[in-house]
This record gives sequence, C-alpha cells and structure tokens, in this order.
Amino acid sequence: MEYTLSELKKKTVVNIKDGKKLGKITDIAFCFPSGKITVLTITPQSVFCADKIDISLCNIDKIGEDIVLVKYDGIIAPKIEESEE
Repeated sequence: MEYTLSELKKKTVVNIKDGKKLGKITDIAFCFPSGKITVLTITPQSVFCADKIDISLCNIDKIGEDIVLVKYDGIIAPKIEESEE
C-alpha cells in the first residue's frame, strides 16, 4: 500500500506492547538516492513529554484507517547509513 505523509499525519500511533497512544506522525526520514524510508518521527500528544520518538519501519505492525500499530519498547531507532556510490 502507498501512503502520503499528509495521510500518515492524520493517524494516531498506538504501541501494541502496552496499548498506549504514542502520538501522531509528524515527519519521516529517508535515504538519498535510494529513496528508502527509514524512520517515522512521532510527536507525543502529552503535554508532559516533549521528546520526539523515532520508530523504524521494521517496528510497524499494521497501518489501519485511523491508527498505526507499532512495537515500541522505548529504544530509539538506529540511524541507517548507506554508502555513497
């Protein structure tokens, strides 16, 4: 399935490990020139948590109509480096 960033921004991100809402997708990161998306950035909806959360694509379980289900254990997503060729 193909999604635009504006479509993803409308969805709430929920952690399937504990059922908690993590927030909304606010940004993506991708590698150039391959165009491979590496990370979704989530901004928490809580006033008490100002830190952004990076979720690797491998941790996305399902993208539904209104919700994105992810497996998040509090570990920051690793940065993927691609060699320049």
